[in-house]
Amino acid sequence: MKGKIMDLIVTSDDCSKTATDGGFQREESQKSEQKGTNALHPRVAAKMAQIPGVYREKYKKAMTGKSLRAAVDSFCVECTGYQREEVKLCTSPSCPLYPYRPYKKTSKS
Repeated sequence: MKGKIMDLIVTSDDCSKTATDGGFQREESQKSEQKGTNALHPRVAAKMAQIPGVYREKYKKAMTGKSLRAAVDSFCVECTGYQREEVKLCTSPSCPLYPYRPYKKTSKS
């Protein structure tokens, strides 16, 4: 197809690239558009819609970068199928977040 311009769009979370006749032009995507706003990435918003209501605010707080504690809590609860009691009973000591998991069993003296 000589003489015709061939466009190829490759999309990732961070940027989209447009190829025209073999040359790539990098375009800033949602990250630059979201600078200074509280807008969530579309994938984050879609995931939030699937999370049980009681855990949504904590997940939102984690995904906006406002709390590492919220990120750990959200990860652990998601890992256990949104069963809070299962986080206490976690049997995965090889997980890097194991020592920091929420709702740990407390030993009573």
